[in-house]
Amino acid sequence: MGRHQQEAGKIEKEQSIKDPNQVPGIASIKVFHQNIRGLGNKTNELYCHLQQDHPHILCLTEHHLREPELQLIHLEDYSLGANYCRKIFLKGGVSIFVHRNLKYNTIKMDKHNIDKDIEACAIQLVLGCKKLCILAIYRSPSGDFTNLLKQLDSILQKLHKIKYSIIICGDVNVNYLTDNNRRNHLDAVLHSYNLAGIVEFPTRFGLISQTAIDNVFIDTTTIGNYEIHPPINGLSDHDAQLLVLSNEGKKEKDCNTTIKRKINKFTIADFQWKLSHETWEQVFQGNYVNTIFNSFLNIFLRTYYSSFPLTHVKKNKMTQNS
Repeated sequence: MGRHQQEAGKIEKEQSIKDPNQVPGIASIKVFHQNIRGLGNKTNELYCHLQQDHPHILCLTEHHLREPELQLIHLEDYSLGANYCRKIFLKGGVSIFVHRNLKYNTIKMDKHNIDKDIEACAIQLVLGCKKLCILAIYRSPSGDFTNLLKQLDSILQKLHKIKYSIIICGDVNVNYLTDNNRRNHLDAVLHSYNLAGIVEFPTRFGLISQTAIDNVFIDTTTIGNYEIHPPINGLSDHDAQLLVLSNEGKKEKDCNTTIKRKINKFTIADFQWKLSHETWEQVFQGNYVNTIFNSFLNIFLRTYYSSFPLTHVKKNKMTQNS
């Protein structure tokens, strides 16, 4: 997975945000995701379905378009905020459309994208006291799962350093209705950053099967009030997901908080217990110093993030622990 000891680097951004509270007067923010399986000839029908409950953010995976084609797509009331189009293979691709009333930053993901293995794009906006990062992601069924984990870990390292509240929408072709090895490996990376899947209903139906390979992952330590719904529009063999985040007005004193890790005698004991049960097999079997160090640090940090979760602390009651 990611090389934690390397400098994360600066994330490039476009389109400056002038208003510190970008979404005034909106009771909730609605984030829509669907694996659209080809956007080119579905824009009118998609917009008709969206009119019933106008989302603010549209995350569309597998748009199947090249860059010039995607730039010509017109969705009334929306602008193309971020996207990735495949460089070598056909189809695939991800895109995020943003309602014209919202201001946003585009977060560059170019160096992390690998056709089929991981296709991602992201935007950042402000919701009340929260700085949200919305990441759309896709992995083909034939994509390299190890590359997905490695690049996703690298992306999340960067976003976590900037203290975003992260929302991931996408189809990574990991079925969350069953316990399987890939789900466990993906969760190990996501849980390192306090991210958890919230879709508990099927998103794709076959003749004799149903799966939840589309999911929404959120940081439940920073995102409190939310709802998740399964809109059905018949535009794809994947149903959509609609995340609704509360944007209730908060008093200024409620925004005056900081995020700290929960460190006490109980979490320290949990940390020590988990480390004592590690086999450290990847560390001892390594042949190169960098590989050994990366393996050690991946295990150590994964356990650290798991044992010492993030929590909100009011600034006037801050303790000395960090």
